[in-house]
Amino acid sequence: MVKLSRNVNTKEAIKILISDYDLKRWSKKQAKEWQKKRANCGQTAALQKQLNQKLISSIDTLKKIEKKAKVGLSSIKTIEDMEQTGELYHVTILVNYWLDCLIEHDPVLQFQTLQEVDRFFVMLKMQME
Repeated sequence: MVKLSRNVNTKEAIKILISDYDLKRWSKKQAKEWQKKRANCGQTAALQKQLNQKLISSIDTLKKIEKKAKVGLSSIKTIEDMEQTGELYHVTILVNYWLDCLIEHDPVLQFQTLQEVDRFFVMLKMQME
């Protein structure tokens, strides 16, 4: 706006704004600190995006496991069925606990839960092989 209204180049417009609003110019050290903070913000945003993607993926997989476990539990008709599929009851409780932890707004809890869930997924894969 200053550039157009006063018919000056960008460098002159910046000088006018600094002068008019009594702004202080940053030292090279301050400028480097701000660049570092911006870089850190970018890294934090990228990590948060990765965490969110991992959370969504894990929640989806846990919901599928929960659904299959409930189907298995609904098929229990006899004591023998209970002996064969009773473990599913414990799995549904554990899955529900993990789902609760993953939707919390505590990144440390989410990260720790994701580690537990990943170990569980590895164990499931090994059992299926």
